[in-house]
Amino acid sequence: MNIGIWKHGRQPDNRVPLTPGAVGALVREGHKVWIQSGAGERASFPDENYARRGAVVVFSPDEVCGRAEILLRVGAPTLEELELVSPGATLMSFLHLAMVSSRYLDVLLEKRLTAIGCEIVQNRHGERPVLASVAEIAGKLAVQAGAHYLQTTEGGRGILLNGAPGVAPANVLVLGAGTLGTCAARAAMSLGAKVLLLDVDIRRLRAAENSIGPGLVTGVASPHGLSEWLRTTDLFIGAVLVPGGRAPVAVSADQVGTMPRGAVIIDMSIDQGGCVATSRPTSFESRTYVEHGVVHYCVPNITSAVARTTSYAMSHALYPYVSHLAERGFGGAGADLVRGTYVHGGAVTHRELAQLTGRAFAQLDEGEEEQATWQFPVSGGGAR
Repeated sequence: MNIGIWKHGRQPDNRVPLTPGAVGALVREGHKVWIQSGAGERASFPDENYARRGAVVVFSPDEVCGRAEILLRVGAPTLEELELVSPGATLMSFLHLAMVSSRYLDVLLEKRLTAIGCEIVQNRHGERPVLASVAEIAGKLAVQAGAHYLQTTEGGRGILLNGAPGVAPANVLVLGAGTLGTCAARAAMSLGAKVLLLDVDIRRLRAAENSIGPGLVTGVASPHGLSEWLRTTDLFIGAVLVPGGRAPVAVSADQVGTMPRGAVIIDMSIDQGGCVATSRPTSFESRTYVEHGVVHYCVPNITSAVARTTSYAMSHALYPYVSHLAERGFGGAGADLVRGTYVHGGAVTHRELAQLTGRAFAQLDEGEEEQATWQFPVSGGGAR
């Protein structure tokens, strides 16, 4: 099968979905991989590395999109870029279709594309392997960013996360005990901060406590409790996830106004609209803004800052799915990918997206639960 790796265009992203090693594995399996020149450059994977593994390097997005039956990239294409995709092709990306325009969804349906959102691919255990591979990194980066912007020179309160002899550490509040939130809590605790992890699900809090161990303080998220805790929070990390949907606004503008002046908000739910009322997307060119005296950092593709690490992690998680899909086609893709499919054959096949957009919902047969046991091949250089 023809597999294409598409370089990011007007919305730059340093990450690449598959490393040269993963591409080499697909080539050895008999597939043809087309990669747009420069797609891996910012992640320190030059074109020649892909070419040595058997990929065909092409120089225009039109050629990649025109040849590919399966088209891969990390960030979603723009509406203009979507027009380049061949009718009937399969697009795999972090799509977040709950946030797109009605016209964007219309194009997906009119072209009868199969749109698989990496953020909602789910195995039988309820885990989202591709999302988790990136979320683990994002959680650690959220703490790094928070520590940086708490510095006086960056407009913050002038607080060191782990304090100093005779000086208390920073108060860090993490909302959401999923993969990202738990990783953020662990990272902040490892730096010596005082961490409070909140969620509405006791099971997640229990799992986080078991994972992180003594020292982690957890609480059940409620509007009243959140209001009280925010008054003394130096660093707030929003890690609320609604798979395939919009994030609920959990923190109001009034609550932000009660936070200490110079406190920092890192809204990691910004891909889904943000969980803080005062959040709006920022970029690496303009990372922060101040509202109600609080520094806001809301970069959607934060893991692009460590593009090589993220590309390796994502490639490990994504490769087995691409391999299976290329070998068997969508009809034999298995339950994991079916659960991650937003649209297929001109119909909306994700229940939450259909409800959110008022479209008709078409149920797909999930097939067999095969993919939960896949292992990445270690022969031939593994994922490198």
